[in-house]
Amino acid sequence: MNAHFIDLDIILKTDAKPWIIDKNNPNIPIMKIEIDDFNLFKSGILKSQGNKISFNGKTFWLSNEFMNKLKVKCKRNKLDISNMGISLQEFLNPEVSENLKFDLNLSIFNPIINTNDHIYVICSKNTKTNFEKQISKFEEKLAEIGLKVEKYYYISETFYNRNDDELAYIKSKLILQHILGLKTEGDKISEIEITDYNQITFYDDNQKSIQMVKDINKILENLLINTDKDVKLKVKDKIKSDDNFILIKEYTHNKSNKFKEHSVQLHYSNIIKNFEGFRIFESMDMSKGEIRKIANKLLDNLGRDAGFLNIAKSKDNSEDIKYWLPRAQKSLKEVEECDIDWNKDVVRSVRERKNDLYNMCKKIGLI
Repeated sequence: MNAHFIDLDIILKTDAKPWIIDKNNPNIPIMKIEIDDFNLFKSGILKSQGNKISFNGKTFWLSNEFMNKLKVKCKRNKLDISNMGISLQEFLNPEVSENLKFDLNLSIFNPIINTNDHIYVICSKNTKTNFEKQISKFEEKLAEIGLKVEKYYYISETFYNRNDDELAYIKSKLILQHILGLKTEGDKISEIEITDYNQITFYDDNQKSIQMVKDINKILENLLINTDKDVKLKVKDKIKSDDNFILIKEYTHNKSNKFKEHSVQLHYSNIIKNFEGFRIFESMDMSKGEIRKIANKLLDNLGRDAGFLNIAKSKDNSEDIKYWLPRAQKSLKEVEECDIDWNKDVVRSVRERKNDLYNMCKKIGLI
């Protein structure tokens, strides 16, 4: 059986934009901001230009060009520019968002008509509440061509503080668990069975998500490190017995060539086998090359988790700190408790990398 996992952004296009508002009258936009400009203002890249706007605990740095336009607007409407803020009502307020114009792109479903394939929709940018009207219309149109959505996955509860790397990781795990037929829980694969598929087609336009799914075998390796032995055997049997093929359709927004296609075959690599017994590798007569692969994988995990924790702490983001702290602690513990002799079993560059990561761990209070 085949399935299609589609990011809602490809299907649904709205005119939603952030607003510049007067804090004394937040329900009326003074100006609207293009999404690309909003992301630029939020990133802090334009901080040197000195055009700061703070609202609801968030800080934005506007471009000189945009700030000059805003000054003209404020002067014309006799508003105090120091009292300006940014509002996301068109994204977060259902009473506002349900009245916005929207378009549905159903052409991508044409190859699926008259098949038994299952459809999954991933919503990575907002909550279910804010899309009820649009989704109702989408389901109505889908039914007209004889299709239905098997399940929606809402993987982000906020428009703010979305981490593209984390969302890409979640999408990859969703696809992986439906290829394997086993649900993922945190950083491992569980024994809970779910619907599995021989082939999954994944549609997205986010570069990080596309790349993460291309690297899905690395995701599998990381999850198997923490997975129970009996479950690993189930995974191994599934990969040996089925096609386990993923077709990635990267949406280009080009009318003449809408998709770039990439293919990935899931496999159970030698590295994964090595991980099953990495704590007793000395008795397995493992080569130093294989040991170095395991060492680098452990350091990859620590670098990822500690790196994200470092970013969260630098931004004083309590939600992200709460998420990444236990993961970083676990990855550090795995490095400390493995049987690798870091002075004898690995080359100098690996030892230096470990030392650099430990210095970062000390800086953020893990050690």
